Amino acid sequence: MEEPEFKLWDVHPLIRLLRFADVEASGIHEGSYPVQFGWCGLDLEPSAILVKPEPEWTPSLFDPNAYEMHGISYDAAHTLGEDAEVVAHKLNAALRGTAVVTDNQYWDGLWTARLADSTGVPILFGYNDSTNMASTFRDIYDPWCLDRRGSLFEAVDRFYPHTHRADEDALRMATRTRMLIDRDWSEWLLARPAQQPVARRPFRLR
Repeated sequence: MEEPEFKLWDVHPLIRLLRFADVEASGIHEGSYPVQFGWCGLDLEPSAILVKPEPEWTPSLFDPNAYEMHGISYDAAHTLGEDAEVVAHKLNAALRGTAVVTDNQYWDGLWTARLADSTGVPILFGYNDSTNMASTFRDIYDPWCLDRRGSLFEAVDRFYPHTHRADEDALRMATRTRMLIDRDWSEWLLARPAQQPVARRPFRLR
């Protein structure tokens, strides 16, 4: 059974603008900085970008426990990441004018502000709290999906686990909203064999 395409773009004015976002960082402490940004819409096509640490974002500010969580080392970010100024401009190009939702408004906002402070590039979007945003869409939740939300949450946990990778965690947030709106997709999700998780999608910038 093929994964259904999302077709409910016009059921609410914010649906086309909705982006779920996540930031992975060097730790949760004073002086910590972003290492990866990810975002995803209800089409479930995630994007992500790795950040090359700025000179003042030193290895001493990289908590080893952060690496244990997301698996992105300081050396990997330094070697494979894009310049922070480029990242800031790309984030603005991708997210300006959208409704960006995060499950950790404080820390994701702090790390995004650190990117702006270090590069001098103003960030042209803000973050909305996922709990508050959920109430915005309550009127368009599908009754069939609501009746099965326990099973749907279990399926999301199975196929879209919390990996602490920015693109995958943004994708997970998007699925937790789509599962309550899109009956066709929710039926597909519940019908998937338990031993056949959704294949990891390559992240890209759009």
